[in-house]
Formats: sequence, structure tokens, C-alpha cells
Amino acid sequence: MKVLYFVGATGGLGQEMAKGLVTTEGFDEKVALVRSVGEKSERLESLGWRVQQVDFNDTEGLVKAMPNASVVVSSVSGPQLVDTEIKMINAAKAAGASLFVVLDHAEKVGLPTLAVYTGLFSDYIFFFLANLEKMTATLVDSGTGKYSFTKRSDIGFILARALTDPEFANGGELCIQGETVTWREALALVEELKGQKFTFIELTGEEALNQEQELLEKGDLMGSFGLHLLGEPVRGSLGCDTSAEAKSYGVELATLKQTIEATLIDPAAMAAPASPLPLFDLFLDVPHPAASSSCPQPFWVASPIRDDALMEEMRKSIPQVASFAFPEYDQSSAPSTTGASPLNRYDYHAMQNTPFLQFTFSLQLSTGARMHGHVRRYLPPHLVARSRYDVGRRGERALVILTRAAGADSLYASILKSLQAISSHQATMPPYQQAHTEPQKWLLHNLVNHQQHLARIYQTRPPEQQGVPLLATLEGLELGLSVPIFTSVDLNRYLIPTALLIASSSQSSIVANANNSILPLLRCVGVAHALRILSALLSERRVIMVSHSPTRLAACSHAALAMLAQGMLQWQHLYIPVMPPHLWQYLAAPYPYLIGILSPVVSRLDYTDGLGDVLIIHLDTNNMETRGMDANTVNQRIPDLFMTTVKGEFSSPRQMVGQLGSGAPATPSECLAQELVDIVKADKKAMYGESALANMGETAAKATKAVKTTLNKIKNKGKMFLQKKGSSSNQDSNDVEEVEEVEVQLAVTEAPDAKSMAPDYIYVESCHNEAAEEEARISFTIFFLCMFGDVRWYLSVSPGDSAAVLDRNKYLAHKRSAGEGEGTPVWPLLQNFCQTQMLAEFVSRRVEEIRSRQPLNTPDTPLFLQCCYYHRRHQIDFGLLDVRKVCRQLAQSSLSRRSAVVQSNGRRTAMLLTSNKPFEGDYAKAVAQLVEECLECSTILADVMSVLWLRIRDSRGMQWKHGYQALMILRNLLYHGPTAVIAEATDGLDKIRAMKNYENMRGQIVQQVRNAATDVYGLLVDRSRLFNVRRVCAQRRWQLRNNATPRLTRDQRLWFNVPFDTMHAAMHPNARGTIVNIPPIVDPRGAMANTVPSVPAPQVNEDLLGIFDSMTVSQPTVASSNPFDSVTKPDPPEVANQQLYVAQQVSGTAPSGAGLIGTAHAPIQVDTPFQPTIVPVPVAQPSVVANNATTLAHAPSTPPQVPPSVGPGYNPAGIQ
Repeated sequence: MKVLYFVGATGGLGQEMAKGLVTTEGFDEKVALVRSVGEKSERLESLGWRVQQVDFNDTEGLVKAMPNASVVVSSVSGPQLVDTEIKMINAAKAAGASLFVVLDHAEKVGLPTLAVYTGLFSDYIFFFLANLEKMTATLVDSGTGKYSFTKRSDIGFILARALTDPEFANGGELCIQGETVTWREALALVEELKGQKFTFIELTGEEALNQEQELLEKGDLMGSFGLHLLGEPVRGSLGCDTSAEAKSYGVELATLKQTIEATLIDPAAMAAPASPLPLFDLFLDVPHPAASSSCPQPFWVASPIRDDALMEEMRKSIPQVASFAFPEYDQSSAPSTTGASPLNRYDYHAMQNTPFLQFTFSLQLSTGARMHGHVRRYLPPHLVARSRYDVGRRGERALVILTRAAGADSLYASILKSLQAISSHQATMPPYQQAHTEPQKWLLHNLVNHQQHLARIYQTRPPEQQGVPLLATLEGLELGLSVPIFTSVDLNRYLIPTALLIASSSQSSIVANANNSILPLLRCVGVAHALRILSALLSERRVIMVSHSPTRLAACSHAALAMLAQGMLQWQHLYIPVMPPHLWQYLAAPYPYLIGILSPVVSRLDYTDGLGDVLIIHLDTNNMETRGMDANTVNQRIPDLFMTTVKGEFSSPRQMVGQLGSGAPATPSECLAQELVDIVKADKKAMYGESALANMGETAAKATKAVKTTLNKIKNKGKMFLQKKGSSSNQDSNDVEEVEEVEVQLAVTEAPDAKSMAPDYIYVESCHNEAAEEEARISFTIFFLCMFGDVRWYLSVSPGDSAAVLDRNKYLAHKRSAGEGEGTPVWPLLQNFCQTQMLAEFVSRRVEEIRSRQPLNTPDTPLFLQCCYYHRRHQIDFGLLDVRKVCRQLAQSSLSRRSAVVQSNGRRTAMLLTSNKPFEGDYAKAVAQLVEECLECSTILADVMSVLWLRIRDSRGMQWKHGYQALMILRNLLYHGPTAVIAEATDGLDKIRAMKNYENMRGQIVQQVRNAATDVYGLLVDRSRLFNVRRVCAQRRWQLRNNATPRLTRDQRLWFNVPFDTMHAAMHPNARGTIVNIPPIVDPRGAMANTVPSVPAPQVNEDLLGIFDSMTVSQPTVASSNPFDSVTKPDPPEVANQQLYVAQQVSGTAPSGAGLIGTAHAPIQVDTPFQPTIVPVPVAQPSVVANNATTLAHAPSTPPQVPPSVGPGYNPAGIQ
């Protein structure tokens, strides 16, 4: 066995020589001996070297580290390493080496030596002998002596050929020379390319020799060595000019100019951090392609950071963008619509339900740029009744954001919702109440400026603080910046993901896809079908997804690519999430694709010529079919990863469960399937809470606890599963229970409950469970880490090429040796995947990462790359157990998991606040805190809104509190929440309208829910009223935050239930009759107001206003000379912080407001014919108000039972 050993391969010279030396032929193995294992040794492994750590100063250790040594090559050289080099020569001789390749020291110990003369290293010498920063250099004898310049990487390739040349079998002298010029000519070339002049220090040969000796005596070995090199041509040293003896063996050597251009020209500018892509490139508001004449023309806003050529190309593509935004419209088959008609079949009422809400598409421009389009469909205000959303038919429009930045779907969704809301504000409010002249442009440009500013902050952060998204806060979006009091209370926050804060790179799209949601696909089709789709994509087959909802198509197609991205794989083929009809011919393309089509046109597949073999997934019904494939070869072409093989294949997941104790080793695919089943089960608990998973008996607190427990146990569940696979078949009762539990989970996945577990819109598209998403990403990362293993084992280097490339045969051999060969369920997939372009691109990117020395242990690095780096650095095997342990430890330490914690807290709070059981704590404070958190539009608001829609849907029978309290929180959000909440609530307007006709056996409950729904519905359809109320609420928030009170306030204790004209006539001095004396009034301090002793209390028939029919109190009346003292007399200091609010909602008058938070006290009992419910709430202390500026939501710890005649609302803010 012949082994080539390379010593010092981690040094500067060794790293470059290793690229070519690894191509040496005739050796059974190539081993690199290094001092320490780290990033540099990983680069050697990627080239094909086997790395072994050894102490260079330990001769005995060196001998043991070089068994079967044939040739030893050393790159260890220099004045400081002479002793170390001699020790290695002695060790090579003791190990039986036949040749030592180095300088001429081996003759002293009698070992055949090949001495290599290269001259100066052209890619290093200028850094060593000249000061490139100050542009100073030394010339000996005017620098007229000639040198041989050679690039270090070229040395390795020529040496690899020389080791197979019989001329050097017993040693000798090898001369390698790239180019021969004088030192002055070489410096002139640097001056030319850099555009700067050197300042020279000229020395004679004798002066240089004297300085060399002086530096040596001072101990400056490197300085002395530099002068020694500069004086070598003067002394005629060997190796300075070897043109006659130089050998190249046909290797094309780099010229000096090429090397200088590659290594010296402005390296600082090359290393400067680049700016990220702008948040958006173009915003469009486009009408339906067949819009009527009354529909306004398209409106667009360009990015403040734009490329004019790209901008012009995008503007030309506006008609094509409209076809992607309305993919259901087929111009070829649609009837002709003339523009003269004010209305046509494509105009809708607000109450017409449509599945076209929000989705994405990809567009390839003629310039080659790929644009990602984010679409939101909406109904604009009516041209006549602008303030009424529910009046009239109008044409549907689409808001579209085009951007080159991939990912961040939730951020763009929240931006589009804000754009829709401010567009409604612009059309509804009068000009003097407009916040901005062009609100859409103001919002988008400010977001781009915030993104670029946050990117600069992010890039200057220390590494330990990176990996966490930053928050962009916009002030004055709705109310403007002209009124200073509104800037601190009119806030909208957007979470900017890290993918938009770093410069774009070749793998930016992969990283962005890795952060997309995976759960929508798992929720729609279950674990078994999701893994089948993954298998089809890894095999590069053609896949078609079918659904009636483009939102679902886009979400599931993104989830499919997100599964691939967990292994740093990128889909290089055709990808159309929602395909418009004019692109139908692409379905017959003879290459792989992933395309989504709408259900109404799926019948056209039967008449499509050239469709070929394709996998079709019906997302709405969870059915899967194949076309053009032989039934006998389907499992080979699209392997099923949800089946196991223990002495044969099983046809169902249940048979896999039955073999848990058979003693067969667990496979990564089986572990992946089991973990995904657990994740889906935990996700359903988190999404549906108490209603669907516990038959209406489990509270939100219990559901939250169950979710937390399940997610924490997922990492241990896999370990138990692996241990069970390796155990004997004799299981105790606990093992049987474990198997039964898995069977239950599989049953849930295979046959979901048609009523509560069906994949509806709320569960599949709207609910975002970041905690479960993180667990799913970890599970897929573990699977891909086991699938790829160590990349170095299936790399090879072609002769004459320095780059390592994929060796497909080595890959299959490696997987076969790992126990995943013929007969295993994953083997067909490995055979298919080995032949794909995806694998070749994956290997190419990994090699480039190592070659370019990209950092792989930063917080921004994907989890897959972090795990690979950790395994190689610590020499850990890529076995399933080790991979699971490392992956979960690194994931737990990731700072990006904080967003999952914040989001889960928001969902948990919303679930508890809308639960059947009384809230444990201060209900009003919790609601106020939730509203404050919902100012973050991109994650928390969408998550809380999904909880409210689930609660409203699940409000029948005994669950009536779910719907009622959800409506109360929604009303608070409409009053005090961000602008995007208006669009969020408009999406569920049909659900709120249905709650106006709520049915229940208890009439009082029915009236409460209906009144609450009517109040919210009235706000949403009357946009003028809604925006005015939000303005008043913002002013009230500012007053609370600054401890300010209005100059004039209305006494909230009195409510008049008669028309104003009747009251005016009764109060006028010239009116008929006499003005009745004011009866006793309840005092805020609990005592009766003073009355006039001489005037008896009026009777019922003497009350002209019909306000005070009767009144009883619990304390006696105190006489007073002035009957108005009870109203105008100020409170004494000891009770100045107390105030009463009457909780009565008068239909058509003031909306419900928000109260203050304080310590409750006993209410005053008032007995009147209409029985108003009086809820006492003390005013908070000034310090409390200052510290809790958003404590605005007024609700008791247990919501009061409001009689039907009163209504559920409060109006403490005095909103008229």
C-alpha cells in the first residue's frame, strides 16, 4: 500500500499546494498531517485529503502517524522552522519513506530528497517585501536582478506530475517558474494596476548585507530573511532565474499580472459589506384584466433605490403581472367585455365570498432577473358611497409588491394589509384629514429607509447579537406627523427578517426558503403525502398541485421548497406557484417542474397533449394520483419514505408501528416520519386549543400546557423511538402503550375529523405556529444531514483541475456502506437523487464555501451548515443519534428562536382571554397588553387574529363566550390597534355578519353576542365612522400617556334616552309646563347629593324628561341649599382618583370606548326601570398611566352579563 503524506498542509503555502498535490496518481491514499483540526483542515477534507492531527515536534508521534509511507512532502520551511523540518525528515526516514520532498536538508540524514526551487511566490511576496498600505518598497542595486515568480497553487499541480516522473524517483532538483522579471518591473506592474506610485528605499548590495546581519543580531528573523531574498540576485543564488531548467508538464501557469489582479487590487473594497436588496422594487395597484370602464387605471410606486433599466422592464410587464394577480381569468375563453359598460360580471358586492385573498408568484424578466410577486386582492371603495364598504358593486383590484428579495412572506403580507387600509382611509376621509398626500408612497419609502438603516445597524452588531430580526417602527401612518400629539400613539411595527438585512448572495434564496413555513403542506395533505411530495422533488419529477384557493396553492408550494431548503437544496427547475391560463403549455414541458393550478381548470389536464408522467396532488381533498407512470414502477420513480423495510416492504404506516421492537436499526426516514406525526399533533393542539381536541372540555390553559409539554418532548420522543427500534421484541406494558399512542397519531393524520380537523382556510393558511415550525425544520435538517453525511467522502479531483467535484459512484458506495443500500426503503430515492442536478449544485456550493473561507458558525448561518461545520470540526460521526444530539443542541442555542417565544406568548394570551373559564389576573390589563403587542403587524397581529377567527367559528352552544369575547377583543383592536387590523377584520366580515344572527337557547346571551357583532360590523362597513373613532381613541391614548384631561368633560353618570328635540322643548324656558326640580343624584363618594328641602321629590308623572322614574339609595339624603352642588362640586383630595362609568350602549350614538385600570370597589346600587349596569373603575395613579400608556381596554376580570336593552359596550372616553 502506497501512501502520500503531506506535512504542513494548513499553512499558507500548504493550503495552496494541497489543491494540486491531491491530483497525484499512483497512491492508494493521501493523508495531510496537521498540527490542529479546524476550518483549514475542513478545506483539505473537501479537496479529498484525509486529515490526521499530530505534533510536529514529536518525532516518535510523527513516525507512528506515517505507516506505509512512500513519499513525504513538506511545506514547512523558513528560518524559524529549521529544527522542526529536520525532525520531520528523521521521522520520514524512520517510517520507511523512499522520497522526501523539501529543500536540501535531507542529505544530512541520507534520505533521498527532491528539492523544489520556485523563486518568489507571486500571490504572497508583495505582502511580505513591500508595504502596500503605505506604498513603500526596498530596492537592492536598483532592483535590476531577475526573479522567478510562481503562484503557490501551480506548484502543487506540477509537483503532482513530477512525483510520477521516473527522473525524480530517487530525488533530484525540480525547478518551477511561472514568469521571470526584475523586482523593479514587478513593482511597476503593481503601480500600474493599483494606480498608485511606490516610495522606494534604495540600498547597495553591501548595505543590504550589513542591515541583514544587524536585524539577525537583534532577533528579527523575518526582517533579515526579507533583505536576504532581495539580495539573492546580486549574489547569484540558485533559483532566482531557472528558465533553462524549469518544468511545467503541460500545466498552464498563471502570469504575474493575473496573480496581482486576483490578489492585490483593492482587497479592502472587495471585503466591504454590500448593502442588501431593497425591500421592494415596484408596487402596483392593478384592476381586473376585464375591468369595467368605471374602474380606475393602474397605480404604481417605484422604490427609492432602483435600477432604471430594471424599472422600465417591470413597467412593461404590468399586463403580465395582472394575469398573475388574477390567475382564474382566461382571456381566450372569456366573453368579450366592452369598456363602455359601467358594470360587468367581474364586479362584486362586498359580501360575496371569494377565496382570492393573498398569494405569491414568480416572474422571470427578459433581463434574466427573477422577481417575486406578493399579491393581495381587495374591493376598493365605491365611487359614490366611498365611506360605506357594504354598498354597491365594484371591480376587484390587486395590490402587488414586486421584489428581487426572496422570502419574508409574512412581512409582505402585513405591508399589503396596511396599504389596503390606508387606501381606504385616503378614499374615505376629507382632504383636511388626510395624513399624507401619497400615503402608499410614504409608507413604502419609509419602510425601505428603515430597512437600509437597520441593515447598517445589523452589520455592525457583535456576532453574539446577530441572528435576531430587527423591528421597524413607523409613526404617523394614519394620523400624520403634522400633529405632534399623534406621533407617539399612531404606531405600526414591522419585524424585518435577517434575510432582508444582509447582502444578497448566491444562496440567499435558499436561506430565505428555509425560513418559510412547512406546516401548511403538512396540515393539508398529512405526513405521508408530504413525504411523498418530498421524494418526488428529490427525484426531480414533475409535480402539479391543485386547489380552488391560490392562497393555499402558494402556501403549499412554498412549503415544499422549504422542505428542500432545510438541506440547503434549491429547486433549479420550473416553478409556478399559481399558474395563469396563458402559461398552460408549460405543463407539457419535458423537464421537471412544480406548478400549481386552480380546481376549475383541472379538467383540461385530460386534453393536454404531451403531459407525460406527472404526480398530481389535490390539496382540498387530500388525494394523490399519478399519470403516465406504470403502476409497477411508481414506487421506484417516486419512492414512499413513509414505509419501512424489515424483511420486505409494508403497505401502510401501521405495519411500521408493529415493527418497532423487531430489533432492526432505525432509519432517518422512519425517524422523520415519527417526529412529523408528533409535530402535527402538537400543532393541532396549539391551533384549536380546547374546542376541537378535547370535545369542548379542555380549557385554553390546559391546551397551552399540553402544547408546551408535547413540543418539549419531541426531541426525547425520537430518542425513545430509536431505542425501541434497537431493543428486543419483548416489550412491557409501557412499550405497548407507546405503540398504541403512535397508532392514534397515525390515525389522526390519515383520517382527520371532517368537522373539526378538516384543513380549512383558518388552520392551513392563517395560523402560524412558529414553535412547531422550528421543530419541523430541525426534523428535516436531521434527515438531510444523515442523507448527505460528510461531503468529502464522495469528492474527487480531475487531473489538471484544482476544483473538487462530485463523484456519484462514491456517493452511492458511501450510502451503501452506511447501511442504506439495496433492500432499504430509502435506496430507490438515493438512486434517483444521485443522478439529479440538485445534488451536483449542492456539492458545488459546499466546495465553494470551503474554498472561499466563508464563516459557517455565525448566527446567520443556516442550521444545516452549522451542524456540518460542528461535526467536521470535532470529528463526530454523521450517525443518526449523533446528528440528532448536535442538531438540537445548536438549535436550542440559536437566538432566532426568540421570535417563536414571543409569538407563542401572544397566541397563548389570546386563547386565555377568550376561554370559557374566568381569566386569572387583571383582564383589562391583559387585553391592553395584547393590543400593544399587536402593533407588530407581521407576526403577532396575524397570529392573534387567527385565534379570534377560530373562537368566532367555535362559538355554538356552551361555547358562546368564545365568540363574544373574541368580538370584544376585535373591537379593542379596531379602536387602538395598528392600521393593518382593518384589513384583517375585513377578511372575516362575512363571519362577523353571521354573528349578527347568532342563535342560542338563552335569549340574554343571544342579545349580547348580536349587539357585539353589530357594533363591530357597523364599524367595518362605515369607514368614516371607524377612522373618526380611531382618531378620538388616539387622542385619548395621548391624554392618558401624558396624564392630561380635557378642559370640558361630560358627566358620564347621566344618560338621556329621549330624542334631542323633545328634551330641548322640555328644557327651554318658554316651553310648556314647568321645569321640574332635579331629583337626588348618586354622589361618586357613595353618598346622596343634596336636594332642596322645601321642594318634595317629584313623582313619576311629574318627570317631563322621563329620566328619573324612581330612585332608591342605601344612605340617607343630606340637605343642601343648592340642588346643583351634587353635580358641580369637586371631589375632595382623598377620593379625587375615583370615577364611575355607566356601561350602557345607546344604538346609533357614541361607540364603546376604553376605561382605565385600577382596583375595583363595591358598586353603588341603583334601581331604575331600565336597570343600567354601573361598573365602577377607579382612575389609575399618574405614575401608572405614564408607565402603562396603552392600558386602554376596559373589561372586568369576568365580563359582565349585560341585559339586552343595555348592550355590551362601554364609553368611558366620552366619544361622541
